[in-house]
Amino acid sequence: MALVALPVAAAVVLATNDESGHFSTEERLTQLLGTTANARLTLGGGVMHQLPDGTQWTTDQDAFIENHEAYERADQGPRTRKAILAELPSGSRAMPLVTTSVDTYTPGEESLFGAQELDFDDPLAAGLFELVDGRLPRAPDEIVVTRDMDVLGVAAGSTLEVRPNHRRLHVVGTVMQPMIRATWMLIGRPGTFVGKTRWSKSDDYLLSVPGGMSWEEVKRWNALGWVVWSRQVIEHPPAEKVTLKLDAPSADDDRWSKAPWVLVWSMLPIEVILLASPAFVIGARRRRGELAVVAVQGGSRSTLRAVVLAEALVLGGTAALAGAGIGLGMTAAFRDIRILWYVNDGVIASLKVPWVTLLAIVALAVVTCVAAALVPAVQAGRTDAAAVLAGRRDPVRRPRALWWLGLILLALGAAMCVATVNLSKIGRPVDSAVLGLPAIVAGVVCTQLGLLMVAPAVVSVAGRVSGRLSLALRFAVRDAARNRHRTAPAIAAVMTVAAAACALGVLYESGTAAGRHAYRAELPSGVTRIQADEHLSEDWPAVVSAARAVLPTARLIEVRKSVNSVSNEFSVGDEGLLRLALGHEDPVLTAALGQGKAVVFDPSLVSGGVLTINIQPYTGQKLKERNLRIPAVVAHASRPSIASVIVPPEAMRKERLETSPVCLYVDPADHVTSPEEEERLDRMLQTISRRGDAYVERGYRPGESPFLRWATAVACVIALLATLLATALVLADTRRDLRTFAVVGASPGVRRRIAAAEAGFLALVGGAVGVVAGLGPGLAAAWGSQTQLWFPKDTEVFAGTSPSPIRGVTFGMPWTIAGLLVVIVPLVAALMAGMVTRSRVR
Repeated sequence: MALVALPVAAAVVLATNDESGHFSTEERLTQLLGTTANARLTLGGGVMHQLPDGTQWTTDQDAFIENHEAYERADQGPRTRKAILAELPSGSRAMPLVTTSVDTYTPGEESLFGAQELDFDDPLAAGLFELVDGRLPRAPDEIVVTRDMDVLGVAAGSTLEVRPNHRRLHVVGTVMQPMIRATWMLIGRPGTFVGKTRWSKSDDYLLSVPGGMSWEEVKRWNALGWVVWSRQVIEHPPAEKVTLKLDAPSADDDRWSKAPWVLVWSMLPIEVILLASPAFVIGARRRRGELAVVAVQGGSRSTLRAVVLAEALVLGGTAALAGAGIGLGMTAAFRDIRILWYVNDGVIASLKVPWVTLLAIVALAVVTCVAAALVPAVQAGRTDAAAVLAGRRDPVRRPRALWWLGLILLALGAAMCVATVNLSKIGRPVDSAVLGLPAIVAGVVCTQLGLLMVAPAVVSVAGRVSGRLSLALRFAVRDAARNRHRTAPAIAAVMTVAAAACALGVLYESGTAAGRHAYRAELPSGVTRIQADEHLSEDWPAVVSAARAVLPTARLIEVRKSVNSVSNEFSVGDEGLLRLALGHEDPVLTAALGQGKAVVFDPSLVSGGVLTINIQPYTGQKLKERNLRIPAVVAHASRPSIASVIVPPEAMRKERLETSPVCLYVDPADHVTSPEEEERLDRMLQTISRRGDAYVERGYRPGESPFLRWATAVACVIALLATLLATALVLADTRRDLRTFAVVGASPGVRRRIAAAEAGFLALVGGAVGVVAGLGPGLAAAWGSQTQLWFPKDTEVFAGTSPSPIRGVTFGMPWTIAGLLVVIVPLVAALMAGMVTRSRVR
């Protein structure tokens, strides 16, 4: 029952949470307008068209082309609070709601947060935020923050430093937006942020209009350049049908965005069938005597099948209802846990139960449970009553046609995977996505069914070559081969998850190998680069101090550049930068640099021993455009990525030219920066400047793949579960054989060794064959992702360019995943089975 109840509970949690993530009309109005306002304006720009509920809007391009005067009137429409009130009926009220962004510094890091300004004393602000802790702001240097910011250590009593003017804001309370949890925002009174940050602002207006705002009024404000949310219109939509001309149809993209979920829902029922089927085989085996008695008393084959299927129906229905109840209870009990706030973009509205979806999930679970009992039911219908009552085994039928059918389905599934890859482009599917998604689902289903049908043949082959194995292994392999109807589903379940994990692993490892092959180093190996925002030179002393604090023994090589526009880029540095670029000491070039000469690594830039650089003044600078002529020597750099031209600082000071810091280098000959030092320094630089970072060239660093790790972990758990279930079936079905072993003098440990051998064999065969089966789809997907380039259909292809495949394809083998599934999982399964099995037969 647990195999059915747990997936149902998980599905109910997902479905209920998804449904609860959609606002009802009242909830949406509260979130947009609060509890007092009856309309809200947001600036759109130009003549606007919108849906009555305000969920979508667009600029009227026809008005721009055909009625340019209307478009200009919209651009020059009311923009201030006074002008907006002049367009509204007498008695109307308006409150500005200003949104911007601020750069803040908290102890530990610098961050960018959204910010709002509103008048908390205005009745129109009621309901926009709910005070959770502390109090509301009373002064311009006081703010409140959303509750979720406590994960950053920001709560009532904290102090934030706002850049670039280093103002300090005191957090006096925490608030919560209605139905929204996962949001980080600062809220202050008017004048707290605007004009004191480098980010632009946007103005919304909350309105209180006597009698509300009708649909005709909404359209009038659209013509003035505003998008309107009207409580009256949203609660009572107009009778006319409103459509918008949206620029980017995304039907195909939407289908493909749901592809992972479609794959999960297409694989999950089959996987549950494969896992639950051995359990029903166990039940049918244990009830052979009862079924034989029914057959002797006149029960037909259909009656025997009906008995097994009825049991599956009762158990499946009970488990599905229990799972649905557990899922609803978990959703209701844990819906305010912080980790769930980030589901559905942080929207946690009131609990809504999707009854139709819930009933569909329960029905699917019952059908899945009955489907898992089909094979045991068919076997029960073939029960030989005389053989069972006499204590003999039922003869095992081995239809060879199923093996060939399984091979055909495997080939068909692989072909569908390849066809789907050819229908896809990097980053975006082609227009035939409507064909590609069903092809993926069909390919997955065909592959799973093919593995199920081929599994008995694999077990049979293993049984034929087991003659040289030890007693426990030989018995386990031959017993599995003799009773393939009970072991094949478990092996197929292991094969399926192993194939899926291997395919994902091949795709990831191939991408990693391709990235490593295409990687081009930014710096010479081992060189450390320390940099910050070039436009905030006031931060540079703090950057240097942080570097010296973390790397006290390293020599810091400072690189500067001219603040003026120049014809040829050059670096300003001393002999340390020269040695870093050369890769070795050169006394001649060092002396030339000390004499005020430039060292140039591109001979074409030097004419007659002189480097000529055109200098252009920036706005407001008291400097005329001129050509800077510096004596220069030509050299060859073994590390050209460091600098192409090095100008000594004395030459810039002599010409009275300003420079600004660019970065610091650390030569690996002086100090090799460790990963711990890099991480510590990078963290400190982030607190100084948003663009501050420390980088050490260590070659290609593949990105992490949490999804792949989770998929591998799930595959290993399912493989262990299927193996242990099949092992329990073996021990329940081989009691007579084990008693025979005990009678002829076998030691008590033989039973444990047989259980361990059975578990290890099932996991090994399923894992090995699954890994091999997953190589094909994985290689096909990797091949497609590396050999196809695309141009979006709306993008003009410029002359001389055309889509062309990448030359060469790099594949990678997921050795870690293969080792887990083929070595570790069988060993763990054998160890667990041997430990939990009794050594004596009762």
